[in-house]
Amino acid sequence: SDGAEMGALVGDVCWLCRETGDRRFEGSQLLGGHAVGIVAHAGLPISSGRVEGTNSMIKTARGQAYGLPDDGCFFLKAIDASHRKDRW
Repeated sequence: SDGAEMGALVGDVCWLCRETGDRRFEGSQLLGGHAVGIVAHAGLPISSGRVEGTNSMIKTARGQAYGLPDDGCFFLKAIDASHRKDRW
């Protein structure tokens, strides 16, 4: 498949960089360590940005909800924050 072929090519590039012995190619170890993720992203480019943004929004709402009487109020505050037009 294309993913396996791309993984093999990334592995070949890493091997070639290591074999040169040139210090400028030391970053190829980083490429080799992330090869699986790079190939996966090339095949299916999904970002976790929306999830991370939602988590950040909930943390902010939790800080603002400190002192509210119960969890129900917090959940209402979090839902209200997620529906604001300026957030999306």
